[in-house]
Amino acid sequence: MYNRARSGGGRPMAGPAVGMRPPTSGAEQQAAAPPPPPPPMMDRHYVRKPTDRTLPERVEQIVPEGQLYRQLQEAERRLDATISRKKLDLQDSLARSIKKTEVLRVFISNTATDQPWQTMSKIDETTFDFDTNAVPTWNLRIEGRLVDDTPADTPGRRCFSSFFTSIIVELENEDSEAPPEDKVVEWHEPPPGTGNNAEFDVLDIRRKGDQNINAKITLQLKEYPNKFKLSPPLAKLLALDEETKPGVVVALWQYIRFHRLQDLDEKRLIKCDGPMREVFERDTIPFPQIMELLNPHLTQREPIVLNYPIRVDKESTLGDFTYDIDLEVSDPVRGQMSEVLEHWNARQPEIMQLDEEIALCIEALGASRLKRDFFHQLSLDPADFIKKWIASQARDLRVIQSDRGFNEEDVRHSSFYNEELLSQSIHYFVNTRNN
Repeated sequence: MYNRARSGGGRPMAGPAVGMRPPTSGAEQQAAAPPPPPPPMMDRHYVRKPTDRTLPERVEQIVPEGQLYRQLQEAERRLDATISRKKLDLQDSLARSIKKTEVLRVFISNTATDQPWQTMSKIDETTFDFDTNAVPTWNLRIEGRLVDDTPADTPGRRCFSSFFTSIIVELENEDSEAPPEDKVVEWHEPPPGTGNNAEFDVLDIRRKGDQNINAKITLQLKEYPNKFKLSPPLAKLLALDEETKPGVVVALWQYIRFHRLQDLDEKRLIKCDGPMREVFERDTIPFPQIMELLNPHLTQREPIVLNYPIRVDKESTLGDFTYDIDLEVSDPVRGQMSEVLEHWNARQPEIMQLDEEIALCIEALGASRLKRDFFHQLSLDPADFIKKWIASQARDLRVIQSDRGFNEEDVRHSSFYNEELLSQSIHYFVNTRNN
């Protein structure tokens, strides 16, 4: 039987009769399963962004400013290379410890109040009353700051206490019955995370007394990494008095390399010469154990001890006692370098947007160059150019419609694909699809 298609111009189609189904096997049923859905098609309006920012040579020959654009590109490449090199230099500098030497000036003074020699002038000689009810006291003040041009109210300026882990003041009190808290005053840096990290620039100690006494002020510097004092034999070997543990290992390795003490067969074995034998008391040492062997020769640095006489026979000693302490502090430029690296790519989206605009302009210049060549050839010989142009259009029409009318022998030769008309047709076809 036949079923006619409802929309086909009346052309009959062969098929089974209505209401009858042919028998199918299991394999046929599996083959008759619906096909998988086709993959999603790309959006026809998708346009690839241009990325070429090089000015075509033909455009450069026409546009007088083309040479200037090429010079700008060369300058941009040199600038990019310089910036990349500077970035690597900054990263390398941050990887190393940047220190600089500063001078911490410590001022120590004391004031005396209500001393007997001060109250004598207040006694009324007519009343014969020598009791003034005044208690003689003194106040010891310790303060300090870095010797630089930074104002005291500058935000972020380091306080005096931030340079020390502890400050201990021992008073040589002649009164043996005085409580211990009157003889020793201690301040220790609070542990991190406790919330009690108030820093200060001035430390005041007030006590009762009418006699001159001595004060021993011990300052323990805060350092990271900690520096250690080298033993006399090791200090003589490395020509260093104080250094960090990594610094001692590096100095010793330089000494080993300079004197060629590394075993040629077993690289981990170091042969000791005379000065090294005095330090380690052995002929050979394995380099992995060098830190273990160096520990007995490293001791903690001694704290800074300042002796100050507290005088009560003067009203004030302000400005009489000043001490300078050399410190190695972090260079402030380190924070600036970190900030520069942190915001290094802040302008990258803007630069990419400008590069995209330049690429679009280069593409527009290429299209304008084609138009310019078209009208220039037309102006030279309009009649001949129109004939060639019509022939080119006819040829393009034959390519679009089919292969009819084409000389297959010409298509087989490579010269057919090197003609300028073909390249122009391809360019026109691509622009048409993009638009």
